[in-house]
Amino acid sequence: MAGDRSSLFSDVPVRKAVLTLAIPTVISQLITVVYNMADTFFIGQLNDPLQVAAATLATPCFMFLTAFTNLFGLGGSSLISRCLGSEDKEKARHTTAFCIWTGIAVAFLYGIAILLLEPVLFPVLGAKAETWDYLRQYVFWTIGVGAVPPVMNAEFAHLIRSEGYSKQAGFGVALGGILNIALNPLFIFVFRLNIAGAVIATMLSNVIAILYFIGFLLRIRKR
Repeated sequence: MAGDRSSLFSDVPVRKAVLTLAIPTVISQLITVVYNMADTFFIGQLNDPLQVAAATLATPCFMFLTAFTNLFGLGGSSLISRCLGSEDKEKARHTTAFCIWTGIAVAFLYGIAILLLEPVLFPVLGAKAETWDYLRQYVFWTIGVGAVPPVMNAEFAHLIRSEGYSKQAGFGVALGGILNIALNPLFIFVFRLNIAGAVIATMLSNVIAILYFIGFLLRIRKR
């Protein structure tokens, strides 16, 4: 899968290899920070503190998705990079497949569990009667229906970066972030979906970024 990029891990000087991978990664992470703030910013423009509170209450649940991303994305990418450096491409392929399918399965099961545990979980998060419906909408779209896209978007970026394609990984992350910022006002204010519009926009931007990553993986696989 890695094609001629494996030389980055075996032949290129360490300093040059680190810079080649690090600079696009840092830029993409800065975009991710803006990406994560977009929902709260645009929800805040509604001037409804209850909807802002609902988005904040859902943060602990959403952070678990980030944990899954780091578990399979960062953990897998570390092993993949070492496999490519030792010319063990077969193990790198197996690791990539394992991380992708396990990440999908875990995120899907987590989304179902959150929806089933809603009556117990929401009071623990601090939801009151005023914020309950808003929190339910937010959690339904971000975690119930939309648990897989954010996990796979970030995980694909980590896995592709581990194979030496740091620029392409950064572009995919940037694509999702820019689309999220563009789609948020459309769904919130034009379609008048309020808090649900923010998370639908985030889910769609993640799906489009995932399609880009899948297309890229299929292209390099043919090599």
